[in-house]
Formats: sequence, structure tokens, C-alpha cells
Amino acid sequence: IVLGTSLLVAPVASIPDWVPSNVTRLLINRDLVGTFSEAKSTDVFMEGDCDESVRKLCEMIGWCDELDQMYKDCRSDNESK
Repeated sequence: IVLGTSLLVAPVASIPDWVPSNVTRLLINRDLVGTFSEAKSTDVFMEGDCDESVRKLCEMIGWCDELDQMYKDCRSDNESK
């Protein structure tokens, strides 16, 4: 899963290419970038804002309660610092 990036800065830009070609890659981003391609059957492009897209993904797989708890935990951790 790759989130919100231009994939322009090396060496990080090459990380998505480290996975075998038969592994599904998910790009959640405003733009299709890097070597991701909608023509590749193993690439999935979820276009949009990362926070909103992650929320949609969690809704689809039934993880909203867990996501909300993680947000709550992060906020309380940051407020205590």
C-alpha cells in the first residue's frame, strides 16, 4: 500500500517496484504516479485524498471502529506531549 506521494525522490521512489510482479499494489493518492498503471491487473489506484480514501477503505472492510480508536489514541498521545 502506497499513500500520498509523488514517487519522485530516490531511493524511496523505487520501493513499490521491490514487490514481485504478481503481488497486488494499492496506490492511494490524488494522482497516478511512478510505475503504477491502471493497465496492470496487479495495480489498484484509489484516487483522492488519503484520509478520505483510507476512511472509505475501512468502511468497505468493516474497520471503522478500529480506525476511530487509532485516531483517538493518536490525538491523546499528541495532547499529552
